[in-house]
Amino acid sequence: MPKVRVTPIIGLPQFDGWSQVVESPPHSSVKIVLSIAIEGTQAGNVGRDIANFFSSQVIQTLEEFHELLEEIIDQAAENGVHTLFSAGYFSGEACAYATFNGAVLLKRDSKIGTILSSGHQLKLITGKVAL
Repeated sequence: MPKVRVTPIIGLPQFDGWSQVVESPPHSSVKIVLSIAIEGTQAGNVGRDIANFFSSQVIQTLEEFHELLEEIIDQAAENGVHTLFSAGYFSGEACAYATFNGAVLLKRDSKIGTILSSGHQLKLITGKVAL
């Protein structure tokens, strides 16, 4: 089974801007990763709430992953902030990538390409990891 290692990253917080990379709990059999940026009043507070919510979720299925991302979009809208994110789901050979107001890039050797991009709608693609 492929391994995914995530290094938590916190962007330089500002009063009206915040970003971070967060992942699922370590005891989860499914690895989910979220790279999120938030802009608006109290962006840091809203961002921390969303990051804590995301990292506390134990996701088992793609449907649960999709519902979690929809919930993040709803939380941002309820708090009046603009958000953009990309996320990944990894379970055995199955994987999925999602984005909202963002893009997912793939790098192979020296080539970089966009495999998914979206405007103000959630987009999700699924696939399998080939070793």
